[in-house]
Amino acid sequence: MLTSHHASIGSKLKKAQGFIQSGQLEKAERVLLPLTRRYPREEGPWLLLGSVYGQSGRYQDVERCCRSIISINPGHPMGLSLLGSACATLGKHEEAIVHLRKAAELDPGNPGIRYNLGNALYAQGKVEEAETEYQTALQMKPDYAQAHLGLGKCMLAQCHWQDALTSYRAANLAMPNNYDINMS
Repeated sequence: MLTSHHASIGSKLKKAQGFIQSGQLEKAERVLLPLTRRYPREEGPWLLLGSVYGQSGRYQDVERCCRSIISINPGHPMGLSLLGSACATLGKHEEAIVHLRKAAELDPGNPGIRYNLGNALYAQGKVEEAETEYQTALQMKPDYAQAHLGLGKCMLAQCHWQDALTSYRAANLAMPNNYDINMS
């Protein structure tokens, strides 16, 4: 049975999700900020607010939201994954790798976490480790275009030209109308 507390949060989270889905990020933020203040120990508002900030390019705010999630639940795989991605974007690659590895441990079947871990490893010059993460993501989701691109970058960095071309072709097949993929 839902308490009125949970029903209130749930309805406001749904409202915020609607705003996010329709691209009204400022309205979503106006719904979520008061929720994080009123219910600071609830993960949901923090997670959605972090998503809003990520879509707005406000990665320091994403990091702050994710640290709040982790303080509530240190084993929250999505919170750790978002924190790792935010850290990577902010240039904190070693910290990103730590958070993303923990997220991958907690949610081993999530290809997005493996892809993000591959990106952080690649940014640190750990090309062979990145290659392994991209391959793991592709084993879980064979049509994951971005993982094919990441794998292609790893193949180029190791001078495996034919393998790189194969990866880029697979990315293009998975997302034929994507400009970034077609330019690779």
